[in-house]
Amino acid sequence: NEQNKIRIQQLTFQTQLCDPEFTFRSLGFTLFLSTWVIRQVDPKKTHPNPLAEIPLPEEVPLSFRVLPEYIIEDIVEYFLFVVQCVFAPSPLLLDVNASPKERPRTSLR
Repeated sequence: NEQNKIRIQQLTFQTQLCDPEFTFRSLGFTLFLSTWVIRQVDPKKTHPNPLAEIPLPEEVPLSFRVLPEYIIEDIVEYFLFVVQCVFAPSPLLLDVNASPKERPRTSLR
């Protein structure tokens, strides 16, 4: 059945994306890419040492203008996925009155 094959593939991808080691490595790459993108718009081209100053200049550098939009979209969507699906806190983690034994254990701490 074609629907079952698609569902199996979806679950396989989800399992891969939620693997702690894969997530750690992907986050490292995405943070590196984010720093590189900010450096493209930084007039001094020195970000992150020192950090780019805000507000950024009105004149957008050519190196930033020619970047495809999907680069920024992919970065934002991946960070959103990680925050919502991988690092989403359990309600018990937010309960300051719960003892450490009552709090759920997560593999990404």
